[in-house]
Amino acid sequence: GVQTGEEGVSEYDIGGSDLAALAAEQAKIVLAAMALPKAQVVVYSTCSIHREENEDVVATVSLNPYGFKLVKTLPDWPHRGLQSAGAIGEMCVRASHDKDDTNGFFVARFEKELPSTSAPADTK
Repeated sequence: GVQTGEEGVSEYDIGGSDLAALAAEQAKIVLAAMALPKAQVVVYSTCSIHREENEDVVATVSLNPYGFKLVKTLPDWPHRGLQSAGAIGEMCVRASHDKDDTNGFFVARFEKELPSTSAPADTK
């Protein structure tokens, strides 16, 4: 949901099964993007302040079978994802009304790992 200027007040108060269903649909969309044969970078971004739609979706799609790896998003941005999300939180960006004067947003970046290009060892 979008956070308004009032502390802890959401313009869109969504929760419970609605939030879980929305997060599941978001994960399916990200995975569909990762499945595109020529995709090399997939960015997941929301206007949400909910962990379920942000770090939890990133945790789900991080287990993708397409060779995408979560990378540090906007490394110079001062506000990272939730600490309670562990290493995933540190790789993501969060903005909020109280820290960044925004309605709130979240960004995660995935890059496709390239196959190893190292030459085979010379066996002579």
